Amino acid sequence: MLEPSPPPASLLHAASTKQELTLHVKEHVLYPAGLDHDGRVILVFCATHLADPTILPPDLILEVLLATLNTLGTNRPYMAVVVGHDAPHRPGMRWFYKAYKQLTYAHRKNLKAMYLVQPSTWMRLVLDFMRAFVNPKFYAKVHTLNRLADLPMQHGLSLAGLRLSAATPDDALDPSTYPRGASEFAAPLAVSVSTTPTAFLPRTWRACASVLVARGAQVEGIFRRPPRFTDVGAAKLALDAAALDAALTGSTPPASFPSSALSVPGDAPLVAAVLLTRWLRDLPTPIFPPDTYPSLRTMETVEPSPTDLRVTGNDPARAVTRARVRLWRARLRDDLVPGVHARYVLAATGRVLAYVARHADVTRMTPRNLTTVVAPALVRGPNPIADLAITAPEAGGVGVLVALWMAEWTACWGDVWREMGDEAVRAAVDGEVDAWQRVDEEVPVEDPRGNGWWEDGVRSGMPAHSDDLGMSRLMIG
Repeated sequence: MLEPSPPPASLLHAASTKQELTLHVKEHVLYPAGLDHDGRVILVFCATHLADPTILPPDLILEVLLATLNTLGTNRPYMAVVVGHDAPHRPGMRWFYKAYKQLTYAHRKNLKAMYLVQPSTWMRLVLDFMRAFVNPKFYAKVHTLNRLADLPMQHGLSLAGLRLSAATPDDALDPSTYPRGASEFAAPLAVSVSTTPTAFLPRTWRACASVLVARGAQVEGIFRRPPRFTDVGAAKLALDAAALDAALTGSTPPASFPSSALSVPGDAPLVAAVLLTRWLRDLPTPIFPPDTYPSLRTMETVEPSPTDLRVTGNDPARAVTRARVRLWRARLRDDLVPGVHARYVLAATGRVLAYVARHADVTRMTPRNLTTVVAPALVRGPNPIADLAITAPEAGGVGVLVALWMAEWTACWGDVWREMGDEAVRAAVDGEVDAWQRVDEEVPVEDPRGNGWWEDGVRSGMPAHSDDLGMSRLMIG
């Protein structure tokens, strides 16, 4: 029998080269860096790591870049950040012209903004050259920034996903090596809490929560309407300055940053909502990393037990809700949120969301809307499509879970709140005692159905469903 002849060595080398180039591009040149506050993918193009066009054919480099771009979710709105003003390898003008012409209509239409960070003289020349043939609408999306810090300060984009340093994860997560008094944004959760160990919750979280509890339920579009980026930047600077001042003066860190730091004219609740979700999203280790996704998906498929159906009067929706509470309390909560600090943060965040959700007639933010905005801040993985799928309202595991916290907060988190100590939490949240009293009325810590109503051994005399707490309109599932 004749054996098939091997391909020519030149073809094998070309295939190997293309494969290596593809891996290099995905790792160092073109990669996703999370989502912005509107849920749009942020793509980073690092020109510093472009392959040498004198060694590899420029057309091959372009082919691999475009192929990679097609895998990164550009069929929906996205943002682009271009970094690397000192790029050693600079393709010619013809290469850029060809690259623009090969972008599909969807690529150009779905790009909402492109940020060029510290563009070099060469990059500015390229921009001037492209002005002659680029659609004016596309060109209007291009913004030049003088420094990287302008991304979060002026445009509200997190730097958490940018691969700009070679710091090891161990160093980044070791509280002893993290600078005390530094910004609590992108700081490990244990470090943020360790500065005020008796307060249970990070100071940045408490400053945002105090504003949301006091005024968030009266603002239409809270968590969805973006405030002015300059207001967000100013508030973040004020919060960081409060931390730095305590560190430099050696004074005792305050139990909470002043909520006055967020008191920009008219938009304080909107600013607080953006900063709270950004703080969650920027944690070095996400609340739910990718290895938790398989377990979280069981929230989507859990089946009610005979007891669930009996206790809820054979109501399928309420039976599923009870089954989900049971799954969360009996297994997933301890397995997926082992850290006490993360558990406290999620319990407190869930209570704020549940309170806001009860005022949907004013805020226009239903549990589904709140889930759409907040759930993506709890996850972060290498695949943005997988992140979006797991956070989808009513369908993704995290999306179902966040909605459950709003509908059944008392059952999901009441025991954790009691563990923290109600008075300690109130005192820590900037003295908003009156505001928290309103929360107590609408999101009670003690469950009238009994704190174990969700267990299979529930007594038959228990109230049957969530209408007893006025929560049936919040049910999702």
